Amino acid sequence: MNKTGIAAAVGVFVLGAGYLGACWLTGNIYDQQLQQRMQLWNQQPGTQVEWQPGDAGLWHRDGVLHVTLSAERVQHYAPFLADLQSEPQPLELFIQVQQGVGALTIQGQAQVDSSRGSLATWLQQAKLQSLPHQVNWQFNAINQHLQGDVRLDPWKVVTDEGRVEFALLKLQASGTLDQQADIQLEWDGMSAGSEATQLVHLAPVRSDVRLENNAGIWLSPAYHVQLAGVRYVSPEQNFTLQQWDGQGAIAEQGSEADRRLNIQFNSKVELVEMKGQQQNFTIDKMALGLNLQNIDKQGYLALLQSQQASTLGQMQTLAAMQQIASKGLAVTLDTLTLDYNKANFHAQGNVALSADQRPVLGLPQLLARLQAQLDLVAMPELVAQLPNGEAMLKPMLSQGYIKQGNDGKLSSQLKLTGGKATANGVALPL
Repeated sequence: MNKTGIAAAVGVFVLGAGYLGACWLTGNIYDQQLQQRMQLWNQQPGTQVEWQPGDAGLWHRDGVLHVTLSAERVQHYAPFLADLQSEPQPLELFIQVQQGVGALTIQGQAQVDSSRGSLATWLQQAKLQSLPHQVNWQFNAINQHLQGDVRLDPWKVVTDEGRVEFALLKLQASGTLDQQADIQLEWDGMSAGSEATQLVHLAPVRSDVRLENNAGIWLSPAYHVQLAGVRYVSPEQNFTLQQWDGQGAIAEQGSEADRRLNIQFNSKVELVEMKGQQQNFTIDKMALGLNLQNIDKQGYLALLQSQQASTLGQMQTLAAMQQIASKGLAVTLDTLTLDYNKANFHAQGNVALSADQRPVLGLPQLLARLQAQLDLVAMPELVAQLPNGEAMLKPMLSQGYIKQGNDGKLSSQLKLTGGKATANGVALPL
């Protein structure tokens, strides 16, 4: 063999050995990270996770992930599942996992075992053999970057009482296990009911959410949700919602010792309509813009953490709310506008709670710390639709609480300062 052939053979051997070494290193790192991950999961209240290893080798790691959630945890995080049960029960899942080990990356797929656990019980009750689902992912064992997707193909449940049909659902996620994630949801909707009783239809849903880990609490610094529509039909009433669009964001400011949060929420609805024997109304072009400003981050995280506490949760919630209130905050209503049966209503305003370390012991102390202004404008046709609306409007106009302009619109400016409230400058009893 000439020198060129020898060099090529050595090169191939080195590359092969490097690849095998990288695969071995990836598998070894993954095994260590799996044990650490299992310990963290099992530290969560009401959670028990067990990895049952199956066929394993240099290029694969197969097994079963056995997950058990207590009845209390199911009730807290998935109340819709608890509602399907006659009495609170734990959730038990056996997840079949197949993973291929490569150089620095692991590719895997998983399916929930439909022959055992809670899924098997539910499928038997629903007279189904399986759910057409698939989970796929690619994981970098070095930087822990994860990219995966979940797909649930159309399926349905048919009983003597009616039917439920689920359209295609796709979920994509990318990020790291402990720090941040970007999630995209596409669901083509569902329908349920029967011809003789009622019908529920949920039109396509689209969502983009970013998540970030803050001291063990996952916050969403940005999200956007779109719902094409919802329809409910029954012999007594019909309800329709069209084109709901919601988005929000969380921004941080201040020093490391005094971090504050600004939470923004905006929502638009094209149409809400109710038709029935007792209620008939239409709301067009409803828009809401709300900002919560200058919220103490540490108190806010403590408030979210208290919602997960199985014991002493109420005391922790009160303590967190006191911590937030002591630092002060502000709420701004950028806009609230809608057309109720073609009659427009508009509102905007702001509320500020001053900082004070003393606990709020009653309503007088709270009012003394509040400063607020709310501007309201409505068409007179809106008042005419309220029960006894015209009768209530006259004394309010005569006393100055409400003003009517040359264009016929009704307006009022509500203010709260120093524990005293006014409407258009006229004192209000508190």
